[in-house]
Amino acid sequence: MEIKKILCVGLVALAAGMGSAEELIEPFPSRGHLTRTFAQMEASTAENPATIRVLFYGQSIVRQNVWCEHIIADWQKRYPTVKFVVRNLSVGGYTTDALSHCIESDIFPFYPDVLFFHDYGDVLGGYGYMLGEVRKRTTAEIVIWSSHFRYDEDPATVMKIRAGVDVPRKGNERNYGAEKTRTGEMRALADDLDLVFVDLQGSWAKLLLDNKWGPKVLLEDTVHMNGKAFPYYSKILVDALTPDPKGAGECVFAPGREYGQDGAAVERKAGRLREGKLNRAQDLGTKGRERHFRLGDLAEEPTSRLC
Repeated sequence: MEIKKILCVGLVALAAGMGSAEELIEPFPSRGHLTRTFAQMEASTAENPATIRVLFYGQSIVRQNVWCEHIIADWQKRYPTVKFVVRNLSVGGYTTDALSHCIESDIFPFYPDVLFFHDYGDVLGGYGYMLGEVRKRTTAEIVIWSSHFRYDEDPATVMKIRAGVDVPRKGNERNYGAEKTRTGEMRALADDLDLVFVDLQGSWAKLLLDNKWGPKVLLEDTVHMNGKAFPYYSKILVDALTPDPKGAGECVFAPGREYGQDGAAVERKAGRLREGKLNRAQDLGTKGRERHFRLGDLAEEPTSRLC
């Protein structure tokens, strides 16, 4: 089957002096890769309700379940006849190298229609391996997004560097170039595997700069969000994913693809991503695996992990 490409506007390049806050975000994510899910929800009726299985997966940021509940509540309000079966199987503290050993017990038995995925760690190796496996073995539509800001990150500087501006590093300042690389790798992975990519980091920068907030205003510690942050986090994702949200303008996208019908093409894509890039995902060892079972974070008691 021919791979459909979404026709959307890319990230607006920023000038060296920084453009307006409106220029910080990608106007349109690749939301065309959720077309099947939204078509099912639109077609749902009281007589023939659709059932949508949604899995939130990652580490502690996703484990902060409040924003996940906001997304499902928004979808339920928009599509009241849809039956949502929701799980949050995220494992706090598990970066991509560790989490890659858990997907067999977490993702595949649940078999989601939609997978929301965010984790820290290697993108091309960790994300590429896990989401490549999901692509091969399920028909899930997948959403990934760039990260919000840690307490010691400067959003203006990060966005300048992401736009290609040469900003000299000061002393022990964080390596913001790594954020540019990480976001670029996410975007490339989304393009290669036909994932939905949302530039949440760009929207988060706009939020902070518009309100003249530092990152700490929306954090309870160095990285985890506080209660004030959850509505913003969920709204960024909802607005990006929902077809034709207010003020989004025009975005032409093609129908979603049933990946199970073209396993060979998916295997070739996943193989290119995995080749030579999985060193970090091979050495978790038995201690980490035993800890995962000991914490009870597998699907043995799914009712305890509902959104």
